[in-house]
Amino acid sequence: MNYQSRNEIEEKYKWDLTKRYQNDEAWEKDFQKLKKALNNILIYKNSVLKSEQNLFAALELKFKLKCNLEKLYCYANCKHDEDVANHKYSLMLNKIISLLYDFSEKEAYLTPEILKGSKTLLKKYLSSKLLKKYRFYLTNLLREKDHHLNEKEEQIVSKLTSTRSVNENLSNVLTNSIINYGKIIVDGQKIELLNSNYRQIITNKNRKTRKEAFLKLTTNLKKYETIYGMNLIASMKQAKSLSEIYKFKSVLEMDLFSSNIPNKVVNT
Repeated sequence: MNYQSRNEIEEKYKWDLTKRYQNDEAWEKDFQKLKKALNNILIYKNSVLKSEQNLFAALELKFKLKCNLEKLYCYANCKHDEDVANHKYSLMLNKIISLLYDFSEKEAYLTPEILKGSKTLLKKYLSSKLLKKYRFYLTNLLREKDHHLNEKEEQIVSKLTSTRSVNENLSNVLTNSIINYGKIIVDGQKIELLNSNYRQIITNKNRKTRKEAFLKLTTNLKKYETIYGMNLIASMKQAKSLSEIYKFKSVLEMDLFSSNIPNKVVNT
């Protein structure tokens, strides 16, 4: 079945965001509460490695705040995806993205401070029963030591990349909301061609229908190729700059390293 609007879909087929928040008001209340709580992460600044208790408490707080931020983001992002043209949820999504970058800036001291520790001290903490929960995280952190910056540098990078999601959002809104792909007849029924129903239409048994859908979609996308191209170039330049800042030989090496994948996996 082809739907012209999300309102036509039965509730049982839609995602249930009440598992996250009952309504937008509950989301806003949690947002304001978390916004005030972000400064708590600064409590452990300059004392993270003072004791294993401090390190444990700092990591507990970091991941608790991060988890709550991701919960807020999940709700806002899903509401935005329901209708990318709805300015209310575009604003909501931008608010939480801004808060995520604010958190990133505030907790920027944590990793450099941990990596400043001596090998003896870090080895001691890694064998601690209290820190067993974070052993994998800390081990991986030490693996990345050569590619981390100091606190000031991390804060600068965080500020400069605070608009990183703009490129993706621009492409998303353009593809799913702005561009008019026109009408198309599918199985005798005239419907509006959308990016969201294209995948279903392109598998239709009628070859002429598939061809028409393909040509309509690609022809209209091509009208905006300059914008898409500029958007892509901006994203690629930023990725290249980040790879250089974090002392990687290439963007590929940086991406593989984040997942602990050796270069030889793709180079052989």
